Amino acid sequence: MAKDLDPVEAFHILLRFSGDVERAAFALGVKTHELAGLSTKYGWAAKIKELTRAGSGDGAALQREINSAINLVQAHKLRGMVDRLVAVYASDENALKSLVEVTTKDRSYVDMTPLLKLVQAAEIAQSMTCTALGDSAEQKRIDGERNSGTGQQKIAQALARALDAADSVPGALSANIVRKELQG
Repeated sequence: MAKDLDPVEAFHILLRFSGDVERAAFALGVKTHELAGLSTKYGWAAKIKELTRAGSGDGAALQREINSAINLVQAHKLRGMVDRLVAVYASDENALKSLVEVTTKDRSYVDMTPLLKLVQAAEIAQSMTCTALGDSAEQKRIDGERNSGTGQQKIAQALARALDAADSVPGALSANIVRKELQG
């Protein structure tokens, strides 16, 4: 098997091609039998069949939904990091002072830049969450056009489990969390 073939990427490409191993292998630049071996090892054919049957039947649309789920888990983790920092600075006046007070040999002053960066990080995490959830006017329009029904519900349920797992498994990779929940 190709040493640099990432199983997550391979699954995503195979899913994008609705389980067509030959086309996916060509896109990945690997031999068909290598990808077929991975697919057999991890039971991808059955998973792709179930996911596409539950969703729109379109591997590309399903891939977009999975990418959104991964992005939401990442945004959730970032939001959690920001929340922990906000909690520290909100509850510990000395920590807040050390964040914003700058002392040079000539003077001391308050620099709000670190606090503003924290606010900016919170805003970015919120924006990432909204984008991943399709909670913008443009996303709602696009989603309305390709309404995938029950497939989205299954992914939403897996996503809820993935968010719980993201909180309970520090350091876990977002893609692995979502993949595990979709497989389970």
